[in-house]
Parts: sequence; C-alpha cells; structure tokens
Amino acid sequence: MQKVIFIILAALFAFGCQAEEPQKTSETAKRYPLTGKVISVDKSAKTARIEHEEIVGFMEKMTMDFPIREDWVWEDLVPGAIVYGELVVDSTAKDPYWLEKISISAAPNP
Repeated sequence: MQKVIFIILAALFAFGCQAEEPQKTSETAKRYPLTGKVISVDKSAKTARIEHEEIVGFMEKMTMDFPIREDWVWEDLVPGAIVYGELVVDSTAKDPYWLEKISISAAPNP
C-alpha cells in the first residue's frame, strides 16, 4: 500500500514540476520595431522599463514596462543601455504585448 501511495505522489509531483509551455503567438498578432533606452530592469518579473521612441502607427514616445521572454537578455540588460527589438501585440495572448528579437547596445560609460 505504501508503494502505491509513493508512486501516485511521485507521479503527481513529476507532472506538477513540468515547465510551463511557452505562449504561442496568434496569426493576428501585430509587430512593430522598437528602439529605446533602458530605465530600469526587474529580473524576477522579467520586465524592463524602457523609454522608447515613437512606434509609428501604434504609439507615441513614452516610458513603460515591457515583458521580455528571452532569458539571455537579463545578464546584459542594464539601465542606460539602448535596446532594439520587436514589439509584439497579441490581444489573444495571456500577456497582450512583449518584446522579442532584442539586441542591446552597451550603456555609455559615465
């Protein structure tokens, strides 16, 4: 009986520890080029506050937080860095917008 309980608990644990499947982008998602300066970074929330240029046809110049799904960026993304990327807007997704295809220019030396 203990073996059966152990096997059931082990199976439940294994299924519960699986990584969350990445969100898929819908066919109706829109993509816009983005250029901006990093103001702050929240690695735990995987967001960066970016002062971005006008996004032609979508949004005026402003400062806002952007989710970033790419894990590699968090070592190089620092306040003052200039970022180039693609803003994805997908109203059907859990997160309706995020940045991807990011490149980072080093922050200027003080």
